[in-house]
Amino acid sequence: MNPEQKSIAIVILITVAGFAAMALFGYFIYISSDVQETGNETKVAAQLQTFQRLAENYYKQLGFYEGFCGDAALPERYQCDADETGVRVYTAISQGYYCTDTTGFTGVVRPTPRGQVVCE
Repeated sequence: MNPEQKSIAIVILITVAGFAAMALFGYFIYISSDVQETGNETKVAAQLQTFQRLAENYYKQLGFYEGFCGDAALPERYQCDADETGVRVYTAISQGYYCTDTTGFTGVVRPTPRGQVVCE
């Protein structure tokens, strides 16, 4: 192999190694963002279960759910619907909407919850 061919081979080798390094870096970023999203969704699930318990306590105190959404002062990212029969609290996540209601349901639903104050 002459010196010119060696130079070309080295450039190709460096280019391939650079692409491999970029792919590995991208993979690590993907994994870390997925772990972060899972952590956020776990936090959302815990918060929704707390809201569900608060709604049940509200009902035990007053005998109805209507007014819970205004009285609970939920964080802005959460949406809340209530009537005299129940409460539904939900928020957008990557897979759809994480939702909880006073029937005991807590989980992911699609599309946006509408209609009655239940998630499904």
